[in-house]
Amino acid sequence: MGSLERKLARRQTKEANKVIKKAMTSRLGLFSHLPDHCFGCHKYFDKKNREHVFTWNVRVVEATKDIKLFCPECMEPINAKNELKKA
Repeated sequence: MGSLERKLARRQTKEANKVIKKAMTSRLGLFSHLPDHCFGCHKYFDKKNREHVFTWNVRVVEATKDIKLFCPECMEPINAKNELKKA
C-alpha cells in the first residue's frame, strides 16, 4: 500500500504545482500592464530605479484585472487604516 500512497501524494503535489504555475503566469502577464505613475498622487514610477521597485506597492484586483500602483507616501494612510481594523 505504500507505493499507492506515494503515487497519490505525487499526483496531488503535481496538481498543486500546476495550479501555482498557472496563477504565477497569469500574474506575471499582468506585469506588462503596470502603470507608470502612482494611483493616488500621480507621482512618476521609474521601473529602472531599484528603490522604486522595492518600496512601491502593487495592488491587483483579480476579478477585473485592475492594477493599481501606490508610492510609499500614499500607502502610509492605507496601512494605518488596515492596522486600525486589525486592532
